[in-house]
Amino acid sequence: MRGADSRYMRAQDEQRLTHVKAALDRMARLEADLVKSRGEGYGEIWKLTGSLNLFGPMTEVDSKDLSVRLKNWYFEHGWVLTQESKRRYFLVQEVLNFGMLQSISFRLCSAEIRAAHISVG
Repeated sequence: MRGADSRYMRAQDEQRLTHVKAALDRMARLEADLVKSRGEGYGEIWKLTGSLNLFGPMTEVDSKDLSVRLKNWYFEHGWVLTQESKRRYFLVQEVLNFGMLQSISFRLCSAEIRAAHISVG
């Protein structure tokens, strides 16, 4: 009876080991695919952010256009970003959107100013 129990346990161990090896193989393939996709996705974002020159002469950037292009990139490739890269992506988007808000002119026409002054006074 002991020999049969031992063979049964060994067979179960072999089966578990086979499942663990298969799971590890799947994880390795997924990681390899992620690294490949990350390289492709990051290559595209490098092109998009090339206008954001930190170390050379300033170049004019169309904040709205760049923000839209980055958003489109994000919804196609954003899944490959690491948590730190994702944090930086959203920071760049915030800066671009802040820049767009700063460029909006909030002026009232003179008739509106007079009307506001009359109603207050």
